[in-house]
Amino acid sequence: FRPAEGKAREVPCDGVFPMGYEPYEQGPVTDILLEAGDRILLYTDGVSERFNTDKQPYGEDRLCRQMERPGVDGPAAIVGSIMQDLEMFSGGRPADDDQALVVAFIE
Repeated sequence: FRPAEGKAREVPCDGVFPMGYEPYEQGPVTDILLEAGDRILLYTDGVSERFNTDKQPYGEDRLCRQMERPGVDGPAAIVGSIMQDLEMFSGGRPADDDQALVVAFIE
């Protein structure tokens, strides 16, 4: 999320093998220029691929919209807000995969 633009976007990168599953020499690398005030969200596919009762995935667009929400400040508040929205979206349906979120603020 870049506050100067008021917009969150997914950073495209090549996929990787599940960590620890297969050894690989070098993982894919994507370079981006970070500016003061930017926020970075790292997440596992268990978040974006969490399904609701209609079998629709949560998706990257919903994650981006959560990063754009005004008035949610601080990494813990952002993670809490995303998890709350994810639980509401899923309608009580349990997660099928691991879910991990990490938010970093660039100063």
